[in-house]
Amino acid sequence: MRQRLIITEINFLHNSEVEKVLSALRVHFCRISCQRLDREVEKMTDYEKYAKYFTGLFIFGVLYGFVIFPKALKMSITKQLQLKPGTKTREEMYLPIPFDIEFTVTMWNITNPDEVQEGAIPIMKEVGPYHFIERKFKYNVEDDEEEDTMTFEEKNTFYFMANKTLPLTGQEIIVIPHIVIAAGLITVQRNSAPLLPMAMEGLTEVFDHPTTPFITATVYQVLFDGIPVNCDREAFQAQAVCQALEENLGESAVINDTHLALSLFRAQNGTSNGKFKVYRGLKNIHDVGRVVSFNGETDMDAFDGDECNEIKGTDGLFYPPFLKKEDVIWSFSSAICRSLGVYYKKDSSYQGVSLKRFSTTFGKNDPDCFCRDPDECHPYGTLDLSMCLGAPLILSKPHFLDADPNLLTKVQGLVPDEEKYDIIADFELFAGAPLYGRSGAQFNLDMEPVESYPPMANLPTAFLPIFWVSESFGLNKTFVNQFKALHIATKVSNFIKYVFSIVGMIGFGASVYLAYSSSDIPIEKEVIVVKEVQPSNMYPEGLEHFYDRNR
Repeated sequence: MRQRLIITEINFLHNSEVEKVLSALRVHFCRISCQRLDREVEKMTDYEKYAKYFTGLFIFGVLYGFVIFPKALKMSITKQLQLKPGTKTREEMYLPIPFDIEFTVTMWNITNPDEVQEGAIPIMKEVGPYHFIERKFKYNVEDDEEEDTMTFEEKNTFYFMANKTLPLTGQEIIVIPHIVIAAGLITVQRNSAPLLPMAMEGLTEVFDHPTTPFITATVYQVLFDGIPVNCDREAFQAQAVCQALEENLGESAVINDTHLALSLFRAQNGTSNGKFKVYRGLKNIHDVGRVVSFNGETDMDAFDGDECNEIKGTDGLFYPPFLKKEDVIWSFSSAICRSLGVYYKKDSSYQGVSLKRFSTTFGKNDPDCFCRDPDECHPYGTLDLSMCLGAPLILSKPHFLDADPNLLTKVQGLVPDEEKYDIIADFELFAGAPLYGRSGAQFNLDMEPVESYPPMANLPTAFLPIFWVSESFGLNKTFVNQFKALHIATKVSNFIKYVFSIVGMIGFGASVYLAYSSSDIPIEKEVIVVKEVQPSNMYPEGLEHFYDRNR
């Protein structure tokens, strides 16, 4: 900064007078300069105080927003989600699912069964949906403190919602593939061809010499009531068929000593789905709910490969917290003997809460060990259940959504629609909670002709739809409000974190700048040059004055 230099020459004759002048000058200049200096020092001191305040604000924003709040929230979530005996989460949210699952079944009716029997393309028509409430409950619970696991059995119970299903009643007549004759003979033909004649003879005897591979019955008979099977036969082949049916269908299929009941869901309604062992999450919250074993086995034995038999994920309704959208979220289904993973699809929301939507495509990233024949693997978008269920069944999304388009050329009447039939799960990832979910699964007969059995000799080759089911749930307002509170707390924390940090950083910088700027002031430097001179004729003797000249 530019400074002005004032040089003062003082010529004098008497030292005593000079001292008087210098003293007066010192007092004058000190009064002016010191006052100015005091003011500048006060300003610098104020800026330093502001810098300290803003530094504290910045440190608080960083510590609270990036350390204290996230750690406290994470500890709170961890404590709440642990499946410790006696906790609210375990006793009220995990063992009994605290909300009903809406379960619907839609049947596929074959409108031209006689033509299909002669090789024509099946023309399908939906009949449904039939609405049910599905309730899940875990019982026979045992804990292992050392392993940090709990073991339980689980059952699903279905309740028919007649009012919601109207005008349908369940008494509608449909035509579907015979779930024993068609599926049984195709399975024997593929896996045990030499036993085919004996199987045909036994089935013919049990079902009174049928002339068609299809069955005509009411919807409710097919779903729950069951189609009666007369096992009061003396032939060895017939007794073998009935014994095999009883073993596969379970005790719920037994009507009396001589009759069984064939149905799709009778065996699953109100009966145990098996024995599960899962982690409780007390030692590692990232494992909470993860299935350790099913029916005492740590992996399945349905497929030809360890990778395909691995049990991964939870039961599909309870997940560990602190998930990321890059994660593959796994769930295990004993009904299909395998685990399925869902992948991030897009952002979504539910009742005002911002979520991440996950979905899947059947067969995506599946290894070859899931194929019955690695050289001829099942079409894209489908799962081969034959190795799991022992029947030629194929799983797909409803209407063959996201599946090989060639499948739609083998049947008529199906119209894929992503908005209606896709599998979705909307997650709050930090808490690991799905707030809304919908899954759809269509079961299809992997149909082919059985030339040695006349009723099936001319059947076309196709994936013939039998029925499809949908499970959906959405948390009620009480549960959603808890997640809204979590989001509000997170938003407040983010506001404090970013606003305090940014304001503190900017304020600190400005204070430092102003403090340094105020220290560089234009102070006039007064240099007094004193010259002692000899008496001269220029000045009369005794004259008392001085002469200033600026140079």
